[in-house]
Amino acid sequence: MTGSTWALLGTALLCLLAGAILLRRFRALRSSEERHRLLVDNASDVIWTMDLDGRLTYVSPSVHHLRGYTPEEVRSQPLASYFLPESAGRAQAALMRAREAHQRGEPIPLWRDEMEQPCRDGSTVWTEVRASGMTSASGRLLCIMGVTRDITERRRLQEELKAQASRDGLTGVWNRGRLEEQGRFEVQRFERYGHPLSLVFMDLDHFKRVNDQHGHGVGDRVLKAFCAAAQGCLRSTDRLGRWGGEEFLLLVPNTVLASALPLAERVRAALAAWDFGAAGPVTASLGVAQCRAGDTWETLVARADDALYRAKVAGRNRVEAEPAPGDQALAPAGSGLLRLVWADAYACGEPLIDAQHQALFAGANALLQAILEQRPAPELAAGIAGLLEAVAGHFDDEERLLRAAGYAGVEAHARLHLDLLDRGRALAEQQRLGTLALGDLFAYLSYEVVAQHMLKEDRVFFPVFQP
Repeated sequence: MTGSTWALLGTALLCLLAGAILLRRFRALRSSEERHRLLVDNASDVIWTMDLDGRLTYVSPSVHHLRGYTPEEVRSQPLASYFLPESAGRAQAALMRAREAHQRGEPIPLWRDEMEQPCRDGSTVWTEVRASGMTSASGRLLCIMGVTRDITERRRLQEELKAQASRDGLTGVWNRGRLEEQGRFEVQRFERYGHPLSLVFMDLDHFKRVNDQHGHGVGDRVLKAFCAAAQGCLRSTDRLGRWGGEEFLLLVPNTVLASALPLAERVRAALAAWDFGAAGPVTASLGVAQCRAGDTWETLVARADDALYRAKVAGRNRVEAEPAPGDQALAPAGSGLLRLVWADAYACGEPLIDAQHQALFAGANALLQAILEQRPAPELAAGIAGLLEAVAGHFDDEERLLRAAGYAGVEAHARLHLDLLDRGRALAEQQRLGTLALGDLFAYLSYEVVAQHMLKEDRVFFPVFQP
């Protein structure tokens, strides 16, 4: 063969060899991609990619096991639907930071967070999400790549440990540390937003005698039974905790003193009626205080403790309220309720309004007396209806007089009247149906409608009728 023939043959052989090498590499690459796809598609964690607009471009099939949705369903959903609202807000913020970093030409920062996600069946799952930017060899951003892992069990264990750290080992109610933490938080809420807060300080009467006569085992059972009796009287927002020994605190948020007193009385009565077995009857003394401007957690506890001391001095097995400075309209009347006491300082100077205010004080006290005497239900219902009717008539007259006097805030004041009446009528219906205690209804009508409104909100317009 000639030289040119040998050259052509050599070139052909080289082409065949190069083709074989390229084919081998292609097959190896395809095999590698298939292996990676197999690993991704069968991983227990959810692997996903997303663009900078928050659209998922890939979701591994494991999302169906995690949340009950198919990958196609998840990719069709907006970002906000991937998470519960609080978690979604953090995800949106992380995406915004990623966009800003990309616009500055910086690498997308690693993002890690614990997020709560909704499932198809209505439940939720806690996940740990890790995400970062994926770039090409040239540094061009390809996508955001993330891994989502189920951490529900880890969260459950964390919450369980947290609960154990905040619970009293014997009774299961909050311990002193948790009480102080939440108490300070509630005092701050009062300072910032004006949400009322009451505190009940409780002490088991003659508890040392129980331990001395029956042993600490019986004493422990009494403490647990007391907590069970008390918790049966509480609302979902009330918080019971052990302060130390046989002393307990009850946090009553969003509640004024007048409404906290009937609650404290229910706790006292429930304990007095509880069967403590060998320990015999056990009673408690309770002191109630309300958070005031300038209070700290310590001063609020101290005033509730002072009220508790007065309950003990007065004979134990009773509820006592702290005396309210400058508020002599409230005076103890037994059974944890208070009667109203009129004073000349409450007069605004308009004869009809002052006469009606005094009449409403008397009407509230008459209803209280009927409650204390346990008068028949029809008589109590008539007293409630009569007090509501008198309040409505007074509100009408007061608004008429304020309009005639040219009071600028009359419309806003009239809206307060309407809200108070609507609430009072709704509570009266609940009491009639047996879903609200009579003491709670009385507390609202007597203290919040008559005393609180007429001695506080009404004072704003007093200058209209005074020289």
